[in-house]
Formats: sequence, C-alpha cells, structure tokens
Amino acid sequence: MKKLLIPLLSLPIIATFASNLVVNVNRWKSDEQNVREKINFIIGTDEDYPEISEEYLNSWIRIHDSAILGVNKSNAAIDDYFTYEYRNLYNKYKDVDYKGAKDNYGIPKFEVDNVFEAIYRSDEVQYQSAYTLKALYSEACINIIKGNFNILINPSSESVLWCFKYFNALCYFQWLKVWIYEVSTSVEIGLSIDFYTLPNYASVDENYEPIYQKGPNPAYKAPTPVTSLSSDLKPFIEKVYDLVFIKKGDLTKS
Repeated sequence: MKKLLIPLLSLPIIATFASNLVVNVNRWKSDEQNVREKINFIIGTDEDYPEISEEYLNSWIRIHDSAILGVNKSNAAIDDYFTYEYRNLYNKYKDVDYKGAKDNYGIPKFEVDNVFEAIYRSDEVQYQSAYTLKALYSEACINIIKGNFNILINPSSESVLWCFKYFNALCYFQWLKVWIYEVSTSVEIGLSIDFYTLPNYASVDENYEPIYQKGPNPAYKAPTPVTSLSSDLKPFIEKVYDLVFIKKGDLTKS
C-alpha cells in the first residue's frame, strides 16, 4: 500500500498493495442494502466477540489484526480511486490552458474537489469507519485484559472516536501519491476528511487538554461534517465510546 497517515492505531499499519487500479468507490446510497449488510458483517454482533479476559487475549489480538488489514484495504481502495481519477484528469487537461484555479499540472481545482466529494460520499468511507471502530474496540479490550487502563486506545485515536460519537462522521487523513508517467514525477496530495476541523470543537480543561467525555464546546458552532455515517454504525459507536471514555475499561459499570 502507498504511503499514508491516519490518526488511528497503536500498531503499525501493514503494507498492502491493491491488485486492481480501478476500484469500486461508488457513492453511498448506490446500493444501500448491500452496503449496510457489509457494514454489519464487519462490526459483527456481541456474539461474534469473545469474553474480555486473559483466556481470550490471543483471540482479541487476531480480531485487532484483522481489523487493521481491513483498514489497510480501505485505504488502498481510496488511494487507487484517487490515482485513477487524477490520471484521467491529467490526460484531459495536459494540453488545455485552463485559466481558473488549478494545480501545478494544470488540473482545475474544482475537478480535484469533485473527486474528493465522491470519496466523502463513497461506500468506502462507511467501510473505513466500520473497520476503524472495530480496531479501536479490540485495541481497548486488549488493553483492558493487560491492565492498561490509563491508555485504552492510542491518544491520537481519541479525537477519531469522539468525532464518531458527536458528529456521526469520519475524521481521517491520508497522503495520496500519484505517479505521472508522462513527466516522470509524482504528485502528493493530502486527503483531509475533517481532520483539521471537527476535533478543534472539543471542550478543554484548565490545561487546554480536550475533554472527550463531553460533547462539543457549546460556545462555538461546529461546521457540518463532510461525511455522514450509516445509522447501522451508531450502536457500535455508542458501545466503543462508552467503554473507552465513560466506563474507562471498568467492565463492572452498567
């Protein structure tokens, strides 16, 4: 998989390569029932998860590893979709003297923005969110078993979970790198899905540390997220958020 950054995991992302450049990044609602079925398959039900105990530590590690692979696959799909679309745009505009806002290779800004919009509304954003939640849940359970109650999930992932809870949205960043054969160079573009916006609206304590146990700071009106997640993810979001931020890993709390 190509170089990327996401504010997510405590374990290194395993490199993968997509076997097909043209990937299916269809718009959400294009086949809603199939998308919902896949989401529910990814996150599973309570019966699909083992007991949170030392006896099942290896099972939780396998669940976490599997979720990481799912995140990687989703990242690769987004990367490959953008690569395919950007190369098409390069070929479309390489001999055109476009007068409006454009990048260094002559591609209009609005065209690149349209590709980003397609990603925001894609099925892949839903799958990315489902795999991310599963990874965070299994990471928290592993740390509970190990007694690491002070850090249930990687601190850099806390804002991601908070955005899931209070904005029903994905907070995500990935570097998209496209090789342009005709000029033997690469273009690197950052895909930010509310990465630099939504987390800034968390309330803060006296040390200006974010308070993720509470909702957005009521003193400010947060922007509308660019993504909107399936309602099928909502119960799982609530479960993971409560385990991490409310119960803080205390399984005796109801």
